[in-house]
Amino acid sequence: MTRPVLTHPSWNDISIGTAIIATKALRHRALIDWVVGLTRGGLIPAVLFSHIWNIPMMPVNYSSPEGVGDNKNHSNQLPDIHFPKGTHFHEGVDPGLPSLLLMDDICDSGHTLDDVRCHYGKQGYRVWTAALYSKEGASLIPDFTWRIIPVDSPWIQFPWEV
Repeated sequence: MTRPVLTHPSWNDISIGTAIIATKALRHRALIDWVVGLTRGGLIPAVLFSHIWNIPMMPVNYSSPEGVGDNKNHSNQLPDIHFPKGTHFHEGVDPGLPSLLLMDDICDSGHTLDDVRCHYGKQGYRVWTAALYSKEGASLIPDFTWRIIPVDSPWIQFPWEV
């Protein structure tokens, strides 16, 4: 029996879902330095995650032109990430660079998370991915997710979209 899709999660649901992701990611706790929130939908769960783990959060404005969603009106140029001088990072792929957790609200097609993961991975960052919702059959399955939903699920209406 499949669980019905929660299409209108509340603020409380989002807090619980983010806490569940933070718990699932605990085995990598010593390896994740920063959480990166993908605008727009990933900002709120990324901020919540950063408070739970007490690590910094930074926004990145990107949405794959190949994916679904409604935020396609920007340049889609991924920025370089700049960290404050003297910031200490865990040993990673490149010891001079931090390990990142990319966070979004939903992974529909997987293109956005995959594009960003590849971009920063090529620059030497160790990168993990997370999304509150992940659709079955996406081209990238996030490392951490709260709810896996069928590919034909109805649109998810997040509280910040009302």
